Amino acid sequence: MLNNFSIEYKIRFYLVIGVFAVSTAAILIKLSSEAHPLAIAFYRMFISVLVFVIIALIYRHRRLDDINVFTVNNNQVVRIIISSLGLAMHFWFWVWSLSFTSVASSVLLVTTNPFIVLLFSWIIWSHPIRLKMIIGMFIGLIGGSIIIFGDSHNTNNITGDLLALLGSLCIVPYVLCGRSLRKDMHILTYNLYVYGLATIFLFILIILFQIELFNLSLYTYFMLFLVALIPQVIGHSLLNWVLGYASAVLVTISVMAEPIIATILAGIILDEIPSLYWYLGGFLILLGIYLSISEFEKDFIDNDT
Repeated sequence: MLNNFSIEYKIRFYLVIGVFAVSTAAILIKLSSEAHPLAIAFYRMFISVLVFVIIALIYRHRRLDDINVFTVNNNQVVRIIISSLGLAMHFWFWVWSLSFTSVASSVLLVTTNPFIVLLFSWIIWSHPIRLKMIIGMFIGLIGGSIIIFGDSHNTNNITGDLLALLGSLCIVPYVLCGRSLRKDMHILTYNLYVYGLATIFLFILIILFQIELFNLSLYTYFMLFLVALIPQVIGHSLLNWVLGYASAVLVTISVMAEPIIATILAGIILDEIPSLYWYLGGFLILLGIYLSISEFEKDFIDNDT
C-alpha cells in the first residue's frame, strides 16, 4: 500500500512527464498535415489501443495481480461511453483547429476548460470552490479572450480558435468521468475501453464523411505513430493514472502549462512566432494557473485516497 508521501511524489513526477509529453502533440500533428484531421485523430487512438491491448495481454499472462483488466462493471459502462465520446470529439475538433490557426493559439485555447471542470466538480462531488480559484479561472478566461481578439483579423484563425474552444468543452466529460472511473478501475482497463470506444466513434465519423485513411507517405505514417506514442500512450496515460489519486481540477489546471511548452517547440521546429496578443493572453492564463494551484495545493491528494 503506497503511503501518502510516495503517492504525492509519483503524482508530481507523472504530471511533469505527462504534461511535457502531451505538449508535443500539436507539433507532431502539424507535421502530419498530409492526413485529414479525422484520420490523424483516428490513427492516434487506434495505434494507442493496439499498444495497450499488447500491454494488457502481457499483464494478464504474467498474472501480476488478481485483477482482470478486460472486465468492467455494469455501473461503469455509461461513464466509459461518455468519457470516450468526449475524448473522440475533443480530438476531432482540436486536430481540425490546427488546420486553421497556429499551434500557440490552438493549444492555449483548448486548455481553457478548468473553470468548467471546477464547476462540475463542485456540482457532482461537492468539491470546495475557493475565491482565489475562481479569480484564477476568470483571469485565465480573460487571457483566452485576448488571444481570440488578436486572431480576429484572420477568418481562418477565428475558425481554428472556435474549433479549439469546442475541443476544450468536449474534454470536460472525458476528464470528469475519467476521474470517477479511475477511483475503482485499473489504469489498463480504463485505457483499453475508453481509447477503444473513442477509436470506434472516430471510425464511424470517417465512414460517414468518407475520409481517406491510406495512400499517405511513409513520413506521415511515422509522424502519426509518434502522435500516438508520445502524447497519447505516454502523456494521456500518465495523466489518467494521476486521475486515480488526484482531483480532475488539478490535472486540468496542470495541463494549462501545455501551451507554453508547445509554443516554444513550435517556434523552434515550425518557426511559428506568436503575436503580442498571445503573450498578454498567455501571461494572464499563467497568472490564473498560479492563483488556482497555490490555493489548490491543500487538496493535492484527495482525502479518500
